[in-house]
Amino acid sequence: MERNFKAEEKLHNYLNEFNLSENDFSKGNLYHQLLDIESFFQEVTKNQFHYYKLLKESKKLNVNKISKKTNISRSSIYSNSNVLLYYINKRIDQINDSDITMLDSLNKQNNRISLLENINNELKQQVVDTYELKLYVSELEQDVRSQYERNQNYIDEINNLKEQMKTLKIKLKKYTNDKVINLRNED
Repeated sequence: MERNFKAEEKLHNYLNEFNLSENDFSKGNLYHQLLDIESFFQEVTKNQFHYYKLLKESKKLNVNKISKKTNISRSSIYSNSNVLLYYINKRIDQINDSDITMLDSLNKQNNRISLLENINNELKQQVVDTYELKLYVSELEQDVRSQYERNQNYIDEINNLKEQMKTLKIKLKKYTNDKVINLRNED
């Protein structure tokens, strides 16, 4: 009955997750069919988890475990290390290398995937950073062009003022030459 309750609870959770309204089929045969299906899924996932634990445990081979499971004392194994211990170590290596359970392969593959995801994320960030830097450089270039144009305008204005000053000096000199009496003796 507890198992049925657990399956029913899981069914309600999944119905909510999948946006299926329980009101449409809460009574009648459809609900019981869904409950039977969820009970089956619960049994399957329980078995998968159990087998996964067995596979994982089977990868943990060592002398102590072999000693316990075969009822051969560790002292016997170690006292006959030329044969028993050697044989055990060689078989452990052989079994681990064969990777029958494929757990090592899956772990390596998952590590590679994680590494690639990290590289991908870093590359995405670099692309974003590069884009932002390009925008910043573009803004700075625009500021430099604007400054350059202002400076050119100032230079042009200064040159115009210098030209006006020159003209005024010439006029002033002409005017003062006409009005000034020469007090020096010019011999």
